[in-house]
Amino acid sequence: MRWLTLLTSLPPTPTRHRVGVWRKLQRMGAVRLRSAGWILPETPETTELFQWLVQEIQSVRGEATLLRVDRVEPMTDQDIAALFHKARGVEYQAVVQGSREILRHLDRYHANHRRSITHLRSKLDGLKRELDRIQSIDYLKAPAGERARTLWETTAKRLRAAETPPRAPGGRHRTSLPARGSTWVTRPRPHIDRIASAWLIRRFCDPDAKFAFADAADASRKGIPFDVLGADFGHHGEDCTFETLVKRFGIK
Repeated sequence: MRWLTLLTSLPPTPTRHRVGVWRKLQRMGAVRLRSAGWILPETPETTELFQWLVQEIQSVRGEATLLRVDRVEPMTDQDIAALFHKARGVEYQAVVQGSREILRHLDRYHANHRRSITHLRSKLDGLKRELDRIQSIDYLKAPAGERARTLWETTAKRLRAAETPPRAPGGRHRTSLPARGSTWVTRPRPHIDRIASAWLIRRFCDPDAKFAFADAADASRKGIPFDVLGADFGHHGEDCTFETLVKRFGIK
């Protein structure tokens, strides 16, 4: 594999030149070699990036030498690739952590917290921009990249479900009502609103209903979710869960 190595020397002052060059190397995705040089895989794009940086360094009375090499002794191509994978892996981990944080909020937040959903959308969009940026400099396709994108996509699906809950009745789309004797699942530690909804379910909707608790992420697998973020039987518009149940089951 062909590599570009950049050897640099900058005056100690002013420090802003050294900091500026370092930041640009970081944005390019270059990694540091033990010999204090920087390296990138050779492509037309990376060649142009390094050539521009050489000119910039020379313009502030620094020294820069750009080399095209097949090997960087005593390192192998695999050794160098590992440096790139490690550097990109650290950056991808920030996307992974951000996605997990959003998922935790989705599990915890109430379905009617629209401001929270808006905030999470902003954070998710920011993570997408960061993910795209990292992938644009992930020249050697670090394994962490696929994991980060998969988790981001999973998070995006969960957030879309919370943003677009199933429509209420009245000429709009609605799903079929649950079978009698279903298990109805809600979040742990219910307050009066969910207790009232459970009473309504047992009294008017499903006399044979059973009830269980689960986190929002597991609710749909364990039964019929109610008063859970993104659930069919939850807050919709200005209707609380109790009012949604009344309308869905046509209770008079």
